[in-house]
Amino acid sequence: MVEYVRSGIKEFDNIIGGFIKGQIILLAGNPGSGKTTFATQFLYEGLLNGETTLYVGLVEPKEDFITYMSMLGFDLIRYEKDGKFLFLEMLTLKDMEGITLLVKNILQLIKDLAISRLVIDSITALEHVIREENVRAFFHNTLLRGLKMHNVTSVLIADLPFNTLTIGYGVEEFIFDSVIALELNLYRGLPRRRLIVKKLRGQPLPFSHFDIIIGKGGIKLIPPFALPISGYIGEKSLPFGVKELNDMLSGGIRAGTSTIFIGPSGSGKTLLALDFVRSCANVGESCIFISLEESVPQIMGHLKRMGATSKELQAINLFSHSILIKTSYESLQSIREIVEELNPSVLVIDGATALKRFYGVTEFNNFMRSLSFYCKSKNITFVATLIGNVFKEEAELSTAFDNIIALFLEKIAIDEIVRKIAVLKARGVNTSLKIYNMGIEKGGKIVVYK
Repeated sequence: MVEYVRSGIKEFDNIIGGFIKGQIILLAGNPGSGKTTFATQFLYEGLLNGETTLYVGLVEPKEDFITYMSMLGFDLIRYEKDGKFLFLEMLTLKDMEGITLLVKNILQLIKDLAISRLVIDSITALEHVIREENVRAFFHNTLLRGLKMHNVTSVLIADLPFNTLTIGYGVEEFIFDSVIALELNLYRGLPRRRLIVKKLRGQPLPFSHFDIIIGKGGIKLIPPFALPISGYIGEKSLPFGVKELNDMLSGGIRAGTSTIFIGPSGSGKTLLALDFVRSCANVGESCIFISLEESVPQIMGHLKRMGATSKELQAINLFSHSILIKTSYESLQSIREIVEELNPSVLVIDGATALKRFYGVTEFNNFMRSLSFYCKSKNITFVATLIGNVFKEEAELSTAFDNIIALFLEKIAIDEIVRKIAVLKARGVNTSLKIYNMGIEKGGKIVVYK
């Protein structure tokens, strides 16, 4: 029976199930991409489970390593005192004799102390000493064979300079059981880190590229945009505070569906979204309203001017989310974390067009589709407001949403513009296809009339 060893990165382990016990994993990455953090997190997972671990440091002094890792929340000193964590510092390897002795000491420690997890940081330091023609023979016959004999799960780190695709001498990827690469690139001036699975012997993998973030607790993997389509449309309808609009939708927006409010600036999209969450809150729904362009106090001011009751305000969780300091994957993850924490029945993203302006059309469409499918999988009613024309640039995105409510501005005289509203799509509902006039009265109250 195959036994698995968890990497310590929860989201990654949920996808791959962990590494196969006894495997030797090559971890290659750019400077600053998270190699040491990954390796430490891997060992720490073992420490939490009572295992004995060994970290062989060939490039960084023990004191620096312990200090930096403690800043991420890894209390290695505690486990060192218990004899469960060992750090072997070897910074002065100069010849093959020293390397041979090092390998002998590592294998002896593994045997004597029943070490189950090993990290060597980094094998690049060894390759600087070993002649190129001997690299494959050394790893295959001397190091890896010895590790396999002791069934120790190992992570061996390799440095990958920027703009370099080949790891080491190019033979390493063929020797190891699994190969994982960590990348660090700039994305609109922001650091974007990715984990790439190049090889995972004996295990199927649905995705190979994952965005990651590094913070307290180490590496957190951001699930990919692509999600399986799941969930269902509920029988319950969630009403607006506008009777005529509910009539157009045969009672309101169906629970569990995704909806776009789309129209030009000034057409009333935000006020319509606020009217919807107010009405949902009033009938007992738990709501999240996230604005990408306005502050929480400003949104709260809109609600109060609209006459929101204390009951409604208590049921609506307001957030202002800045996308200027996050990649698209980080923004999506931030929203997911809010949802996971509060477990709402209704989610509204106001000003979603800001995502397209900052991230570009492709990532924007992927972002919105993923969020729509994510909400549907949790039976959350999802609403997003967009600037645009559904008949033009948003046509591709509209296929991922169940409902489309379009708002228009129509010039009817030299000095007069009127607002219009129409339901262009409502999946599973008999709707009115007529275009109605829409007004905004004092305080932001929405009215709809023929």
